[in-house]
Amino acid sequence: MRFVRLEIRKIMSSYAIWGFIALSFAFNVLLILSKGTDGYSDYIAGVSVETGVYVDKDFNQKLAALTQSDYRERLTWETAGLKDVFNGYNAEEIAEAYIHALHLSGNTAEDMREKYAALQNSVNEKAQRGDSLSLYFAGSTYEQHKKLFGGLMTALCREGVLIAVLTMLLVLGHEHIHRTEQVVYTAKSGRRIVTKKCIAAMLAGFGAYLLLTAFTLALYFALNDYGGVWGSNVSSGFNAIQDIVTGFRPFVTWNSFTVFTYLLATIGISLGIMFCFSLVGFVAGTSIRNSYIAFLAVFIMSILFVAIPMMLPGNTYAMFVFTLTPVWLLLKQPLWFTDGGMDVLWRHFETTGVCLSLALLLLFAVIAFHKFRKKDIL
Repeated sequence: MRFVRLEIRKIMSSYAIWGFIALSFAFNVLLILSKGTDGYSDYIAGVSVETGVYVDKDFNQKLAALTQSDYRERLTWETAGLKDVFNGYNAEEIAEAYIHALHLSGNTAEDMREKYAALQNSVNEKAQRGDSLSLYFAGSTYEQHKKLFGGLMTALCREGVLIAVLTMLLVLGHEHIHRTEQVVYTAKSGRRIVTKKCIAAMLAGFGAYLLLTAFTLALYFALNDYGGVWGSNVSSGFNAIQDIVTGFRPFVTWNSFTVFTYLLATIGISLGIMFCFSLVGFVAGTSIRNSYIAFLAVFIMSILFVAIPMMLPGNTYAMFVFTLTPVWLLLKQPLWFTDGGMDVLWRHFETTGVCLSLALLLLFAVIAFHKFRKKDIL
């Protein structure tokens, strides 16, 4: 553990890492400020502490007792017409629309139907619980949800991935840059040292991401009050998914999430994807001595993983398998914990994708390590 601590200290003394974190935070600040604030959303966050977030008769009575204002009138008008969107909702129609749009047939078509048949069970459960009768930010819900989960959290995850890769390559390439390979790798521990370097890089990367996330979200929530909205269900009737095939449709999650638990789950999957890219960095860093070339290799590989499925026929499993890779999971972040859209064939794609990717990348990392042990360092 002493060696791991020393490697973490080495990372923490790197101006490059701190510089990237500072630039990322500056970008996030600009992103937050560019979106501005919403007075109506702040009003809802405040009054929801008193009225609660479940829109029923009790909510309406408490809302009517509040001080008269334009915001109160708007909220009264919007909640008065709120209906349970999951009552009678048929999720299986989405499957047929996707099958027609992608020209699916055979097993892929059946798998698509199976996914939305399973989603229908979640819809029925949400109808029984009344999840859609949750306030969230009322008429501002779609934009507010998109601003946080489709914008800021997406940026943080991608920054975390870059931190994970850069940190790993920095640690693994340190000996090559400073020409100390022959001294370090011929010591008693030998090339097994790279496993400790890997652990140190992962811990430092996770710590940097959590630090960046903490400061970024602290600023965001200082400017955007959430008040009682934290307890709202993200599958509120005011929330929606914009789909290129079916248009706007309810935001259906497989499980029941409040805004707070959905945020925690998003951070959890982001850490999982960071873990995946740390392993990618480890494989690249142990296979390619030059860290700059290794980073370029990771970048090119990521581009290929995005481009290849776009060139594959829609009625093949290969295209859908690519959506389970870490690169595609990044692109699909706004739809995590939902059905995922027409290019996702299996339920819980974000969790499944992270687990399968980790298993495969761990195997690649072990192979890369064994090859590195026999590799000529001259």
